[in-house]
Amino acid sequence: MDPNLYHLDWARVAEVLVAVTILAFIVERALALLFESRFFLEVVEGKKPESVKKAEAEKAAAAAKEKLEKERAGEGEAGKGKSETAKAPETPKGVGRFPMKEGIAFVVAAAVCVIWKFDAISMIFPKEQTTVLGAVVTGALVAGGSKASIRLFRDAMGVKSTARRLLDEEAEAKKG
Repeated sequence: MDPNLYHLDWARVAEVLVAVTILAFIVERALALLFESRFFLEVVEGKKPESVKKAEAEKAAAAAKEKLEKERAGEGEAGKGKSETAKAPETPKGVGRFPMKEGIAFVVAAAVCVIWKFDAISMIFPKEQTTVLGAVVTGALVAGGSKASIRLFRDAMGVKSTARRLLDEEAEAKKG
């Protein structure tokens, strides 16, 4: 192909970039239901608000104290010979060390692009039909844009879930 014949249709490029941006916002807001939920923050990321940790520790201490009182009164297991001390509950470690959010966002965005046959590469560099590989690459682009829009919503605009706001407030209180 003669390089002198090559050119980009800038109107098409602009349309594709706007579509990618809009799709990134849609995917981000849809995934916010999962990523900002208390379940995801506690179980997957292993983060809990201090108020929840304190309540769980108090509950565990009360249960251990009750168990010790029963043992001393003879209602517990006989012949143990030593008393158990109350232990603080272990904090769940979660799987926060693995890139769960990014992986989930990529899979969802790639699935959306494949299902709707949205292949930005084949649209910018015109082909007769879209390709699965192009749709998957577009999904990666959308997922990356989704992560950027999360930062925009959280940091610049201050839009956060209640669970995320509690964690951020406690982190600020610890710092200063």
